[in-house]
Amino acid sequence: MFALAFGLLYDRYKLWVLAFPFSLSILIPLLALQRSFGLIVASAIVFGLVLGSQESVYRAAVGDLTEPGVRATAYGVFSTALGLGLLAAGAIYGLMIDLKAPLWLSSLYVLATQAVCLALLIYVIKSK
Repeated sequence: MFALAFGLLYDRYKLWVLAFPFSLSILIPLLALQRSFGLIVASAIVFGLVLGSQESVYRAAVGDLTEPGVRATAYGVFSTALGLGLLAAGAIYGLMIDLKAPLWLSSLYVLATQAVCLALLIYVIKSK
């Protein structure tokens, strides 16, 4: 349901819609690193919403940003970058958990990485 609604929003507002899942993804690790079962479940729900947006509109954005002659390569690059990013994120958060990093450090990392992502998104939108 969310993916359908998100797809409709993307058709109307294009790349600006991507700011929502970028921002929403800040909550995932912050909730998951808590010791409360309810907050961990909330993190899983938010992750599902972000994943639904990725599956519905990120690929549409790749298509909108690339020429038809290189679109298949762009999809491959996107999928590879997404997979490597998920691998790196899992390793970094796993390390933070193993080292018992304080929540403020994890929060700072999340905010810094998402700020960079949002800045890059805005740059791409404005340069298009």
